Amino acid sequence: MPTDAMTAYHVCFAVPDLEAAMGELSAALGVRWGEPIRGRLETWDYSLVFSREAPHIELISSVPGSPWETDSPHFHHMGFWANCLDATLDKWHDAGGEMFYDSRPAGRSFGYVDLPASGVRVEAVDEAQRASFLSTWAGGN
Repeated sequence: MPTDAMTAYHVCFAVPDLEAAMGELSAALGVRWGEPIRGRLETWDYSLVFSREAPHIELISSVPGSPWETDSPHFHHMGFWANCLDATLDKWHDAGGEMFYDSRPAGRSFGYVDLPASGVRVEAVDEAQRASFLSTWAGGN
């Protein structure tokens, strides 16, 4: 289990077809989704959606040249709330992790780190975003 400095809250899959992936997981697993949202990070326009129930599943659209680019659906990362984003990213780097994408230069509060021995990509998200996340994604039926 993560230390009290971090709490896991989602697993993400990058997908070429967001609607198809949502429909498939709803039909096969009974997953209930929030409304997909569109956003922009740097030069990339993306769409994403989270499942309503925890543990949350995130689906994010493939965007050419972005950190989410893919030709086929795949696991992208596990997301963790971080009490201190800088300290968490530093800890993961010190443990042998390699920065995959750092959103801080673009004014955002998350970073992806690849952990090479396990093949897992982890995302640290600033804890300050938790209340907004819960009201947006876990608050609806």
